[in-house]
Amino acid sequence: MPTVSPTASSPSSDQGVPQRGNQGIRVTRGVRISSTQVPSDISELTQVPLSDAQWKACFVPADHISDWERLKSTPGISFIRETHDAKFYEFAINESYILWLKDHNFSFEIDKYHERTRPLEAEALVAGARPALWRTQSRFLRTVMEGIRGKQSRGLESLCRRIAPPELRIPIELSILNYDVLKSAPEVQTKLVQSLVFLCLSSLTHYDSSSVIELLKKDENDLLEIFRKNGIDLFKPGSAFADWNVEFHKISLIRRLLVICGGDKDNEQYIFDESNTAHDNLIFYASLVGTAGSNIFGNFDSHAIREQCSKSKVFTDEDLRSLDVQKWTDQLRDKLPIGFPPGQLNIPAELIHRIGISQVNDIHFQM
Repeated sequence: MPTVSPTASSPSSDQGVPQRGNQGIRVTRGVRISSTQVPSDISELTQVPLSDAQWKACFVPADHISDWERLKSTPGISFIRETHDAKFYEFAINESYILWLKDHNFSFEIDKYHERTRPLEAEALVAGARPALWRTQSRFLRTVMEGIRGKQSRGLESLCRRIAPPELRIPIELSILNYDVLKSAPEVQTKLVQSLVFLCLSSLTHYDSSSVIELLKKDENDLLEIFRKNGIDLFKPGSAFADWNVEFHKISLIRRLLVICGGDKDNEQYIFDESNTAHDNLIFYASLVGTAGSNIFGNFDSHAIREQCSKSKVFTDEDLRSLDVQKWTDQLRDKLPIGFPPGQLNIPAELIHRIGISQVNDIHFQM
């Protein structure tokens, strides 16, 4: 149970609520109260069961921000940002805390509208409009991801998705996905990289290229590197994603593979674009770790695939002993939109894999 000093302390250099003018990002917990109304023991708030519902965006006047330091240890409150006019600080609050906060005379506003990536006026004057805008966007990304990682709450994730400006939604989704991959159990991560190597090899018609040789030299840690980019790495000035649907489709494909391997499901990231072809989806998976080929999924020699897997650093001898290539192929084809069983709808394999999945479904329903 956290202990609370009887008087509010000033934030240290690496924790607490950011002070006005400090551009560092902090994650904290709290709600505005007057210093005379702070309960002497706030440990009861930490005992309030957290709701699974979407968290609430709440705003506290800047001149009361020091009072929030008292509540930084509570699990259901997370700092988001300072508003552009420096008059408010925005916090995310678990819904179950609202009644307790009101009962204890905490004063705050819920869902007060503010442009969340509008730069601080003072910063825009000094740095210029464009640099200030990017800094504000970067801070927003960093802060919400620190909160998501610290709280590990789907309700907080849901709020961050709702309040994120359109230009930041894809970086946030990618950050959430990458975080879920990297916090997965070791056996999930191993299965994920093995699956990516297998999918890449399955798209190729020959295995003697330099790109394949390089792929097989990579170990699990090397291949997980693609998931180590954070929100700031994923968002640079002027790098707004050209097609939101295309990027979200790619996120959905990775999420589906992660779930198959035993990782967390995220309903927000589970809907893919059925206008894409099965072959296009396979090519995307393959391109994540190597050079994609022109082969359709399942059209390969099982013995040749097994031999290549045996050369990869991500497969142990034990993995290879239990590897059933045909069974794995059937499982991936059943769970991922990458291919169809031979003879599906009596359409030639080369054709059915290269028309949109929605078209394939339409043909099926019309038969």
